[in-house]
Amino acid sequence: MSHSATILQVDPQTQLNIHQWQPVVSKDLPPIILIHGYGEHIGRFAHVAKYLSQLGFAVWGYDARGHGVSQGAQGFIGYDDVLVDDCVAVFHYVAKQTPKIPVVIAHSMGGLTASLAVAQGKIKPVALVLSSPLLRVRMSIWQKCLLNLGLKLFKDKPIHSPAVDAKDVSRDVQIVEAYRSDPLNHAMVSPRMARWMRHGGESVLLNAEQFTMPTLLIYAGDDRVVDAAGSDDLSQLLPVDCATVRRYDDAYHEIFNEPEVERQIVLQHMGEWLLTTLMR
Repeated sequence: MSHSATILQVDPQTQLNIHQWQPVVSKDLPPIILIHGYGEHIGRFAHVAKYLSQLGFAVWGYDARGHGVSQGAQGFIGYDDVLVDDCVAVFHYVAKQTPKIPVVIAHSMGGLTASLAVAQGKIKPVALVLSSPLLRVRMSIWQKCLLNLGLKLFKDKPIHSPAVDAKDVSRDVQIVEAYRSDPLNHAMVSPRMARWMRHGGESVLLNAEQFTMPTLLIYAGDDRVVDAAGSDDLSQLLPVDCATVRRYDDAYHEIFNEPEVERQIVLQHMGEWLLTTLMR
């Protein structure tokens, strides 16, 4: 399996770091774009990319703006849908590399980003996989009050956020320790970005009829990072003839990074769905 990295200039000030994994075996399959979650980077999904490449997919993945080694201040978004527009730019970049329309696999905040791009009619992947998408945010009353105050006083100033506790991302102790020690992870967020994350899911749910492509919704039932009720709601709103839903009741937020046995089950379910859906 061949792996390489390149740079995509999405605006005059911002370059995104893009990785590509070539398929182990050559098959007539569409490319896949992986999108990671908040505060992390695409390197944490390398094992997912490798699994997909073994099935015959060419895989692209990128560090979102302000994440990993892509440019941009951590936790800062210049306008509400900048991450959505970056996703659209990457989608069109990958689409130009191959003759087939890409698949999108997106986790958590990446799931929100991709879902908004679909809901707004900006992209139409040949198939979509949403992994524990950030459609509802867990916020206490005092956190909502702090957000409203921050929006008035320092809307675009990133601050350290306790929103993600490492022990809540996975039941695998090694994954938790790796998350804590990863120098590319961060916990910075501006009030504007927090507002976008809080309210973006509402727009997705209101426009669920736009999800007319085959869609696999896979999510954690024991999610302590995002509110799984958002995925429960989306599962009821997606067009019935397009949607497949799997809820892993005991899983924590990062279903691709759960203990080895559970992780392989999730990957196998996704792989089988992709091949069945795309090779009809």
